[in-house]
Amino acid sequence: MTDTGVIITRSACPAVAIPAATGDVTLFDPETSRDATAIDVVANITNVRSACNEAGEQIVTSVTFDVQARRRDARGVRDVTLPYFVVAVQGGTNVVSKSVSRVGLHFADGELRATTRGTGTGQVSRAAVTLPEDIRQRPPGQLRDIGRLPAHRGSASLQRHAIVN
Repeated sequence: MTDTGVIITRSACPAVAIPAATGDVTLFDPETSRDATAIDVVANITNVRSACNEAGEQIVTSVTFDVQARRRDARGVRDVTLPYFVVAVQGGTNVVSKSVSRVGLHFADGELRATTRGTGTGQVSRAAVTLPEDIRQRPPGQLRDIGRLPAHRGSASLQRHAIVN
């Protein structure tokens, strides 16, 4: 704490989360049915973890997560491949990078459950998500005028971005 208030240093690293309604999937057999008796495999993303490297001009976040699945019928060996995406969003709505990948689940004969790990990476430009050095060096009382800065210099939304699965 200082004489002029509390100084908080924020990381430029993004928050990591699973967007609503995208962290689970249900497969049906037959595929066109939506009847509860036709549920074949149910899978969900869990244990999302991230590591961020903010040392360079690009802020790079690596994400790992587990996919846990349960199948209806434990008979026979079965492999299931599921798609997923990793996206970096800046300012809450501006997609700055996106990648689509797949994870494979292997069910052994007699097993109802399978687990696998997925990974992804997203990056954003440091210049796009941080305030310029001359602004960061201002005394805290002068930062209240940040809304009067030219648009290319920064705004409150510059610190808000996320990588999601």
